[in-house]
Amino acid sequence: MAVRTIQDPPFARFLFDNTSSAWIWLLARLYLGWQWLQAGWHKVTDPAWMNGGTALQGFWAR
Repeated sequence: MAVRTIQDPPFARFLFDNTSSAWIWLLARLYLGWQWLQAGWHKVTDPAWMNGGTALQGFWAR
């Protein structure tokens, strides 16, 4: 049986094997991190989440 190797597509090789694509990954990670912080920040600063759990009870009631 002959051994066959399947090559990755050139775009995938650029994204995962090339160090010059690190800037693309940096921008993607910064964007996703910022979105994560914005999504959770109101839960930390909103007193409804810390005041008796009324917001959490409303979530569970749905």
